[in-house]
Order: sequence, then structure tokens, then C-alpha cells
Amino acid sequence: MAHFITNPNAIYLLEQNIDKIYWYYLSFNPNANHLLEQNIDKICWNHLSRNPNAIHLLEQNIDKIYWPLLSLNPNAIHLLEQNIDKIDWKYLLRNINAIHLLEQNIDKLTYWDWIELSENQNIFEIHKKKLKIDIEIQKQKIDK
Repeated sequence: MAHFITNPNAIYLLEQNIDKIYWYYLSFNPNANHLLEQNIDKICWNHLSRNPNAIHLLEQNIDKIYWPLLSLNPNAIHLLEQNIDKIDWKYLLRNINAIHLLEQNIDKLTYWDWIELSENQNIFEIHKKKLKIDIEIQKQKIDK
């Protein structure tokens, strides 16, 4: 049942069966914002924190954000930038839009974080920048 409720394409059926919704899981559904807005008291804020289309609800309820899952949310970068102290760095490693935050806070990463970071498809941006710096250094050495 959870898969049905989290399915973004099932909204029409969910709208027709409001009494059968398991709200805990609906908070994951990126197409359910209008249902969630009408039923704020039923939102699971932990799950909503990961919902990329629910940023406006999270902005209006900062005190209810679950920061570890928000750290995974690719559309929550501005909230994370404003609350660096609340970021869960282990989760942020998997956020494809957070590379610049990771670069700026590289000192917060452990050896094991680097291994997990390798799973982030945008890590190559860091590698490209590092490679450009290395090439420039080598070029300067050659030119001497």
C-alpha cells in the first residue's frame, strides 16, 4: 500500500479515497502537496523534509523540518545554506545539488564520507576543478 500512496501518478485515485490515505507515506509523494496543504495536521514532517516539491511547506514550518532528510533534498539547498549547523553531512553527501556546500566544508568530511561521496553523480565537478588546478600547477613548473 505504501508504494501506491507514494506513487506520484496515483494522486487522482488518492483524491477519490481520502479516507484510505496513509498520511505517513503521502508526505513522500511529490505530487501530493495540495492534499498535504489541506491536511497539515496529518503531515509526517520527517518524510516531507525529503519531498522535493514541498519546499514552500517546509519554509513555512522550519521548526518541523527533519534536517537529516532535508539534507538529501535537492531543492532545499537554500534552506541548508541558511542552516549550516543543522546539516547532516552523511546525508548531504548524496544530494546531487550540494556539491558546492561539500566543497566549502570539506573539513567536515571523514575518510568514510569520501567513499560515500563517490556515489554522488556530481562529484566529478570537484574532480574537474581539482584536475584543472593540478594541471595549472604542472604547467607553471614546466614553464620555469
